[in-house]
Amino acid sequence: MKYLLTAFIFLALLSCKKDDDPLNNDNILVNTTWEGERVEDGIYTFTSNTEYTFKDPGEPFVDGNYSFDGRQGVLMEETGFTANFGVSGTIMTVTDTINTNPRTYFKIQ
Repeated sequence: MKYLLTAFIFLALLSCKKDDDPLNNDNILVNTTWEGERVEDGIYTFTSNTEYTFKDPGEPFVDGNYSFDGRQGVLMEETGFTANFGVSGTIMTVTDTINTNPRTYFKIQ
């Protein structure tokens, strides 16, 4: 009986799943849209783990690629524009390499 109880406890411990499994940080931006604090800041939509579109008011959509480690990343538009960005909850901050004034975006979807 003692061995049976020990075996049962051992199997129960093996079957426990860790509650704090790490997030798949590669996917947290996929299918999200971020709107600029000001209308002229535009809208970013992340369409995959590596691709996004950007819509500037009055301009056509621009495609780009990005890399992201779960907190920070780099945006690279097909036009040659490059910017660093960071995400914290529902706020994204984008700082381009020419104008160092960061722009704030809010997750809307």
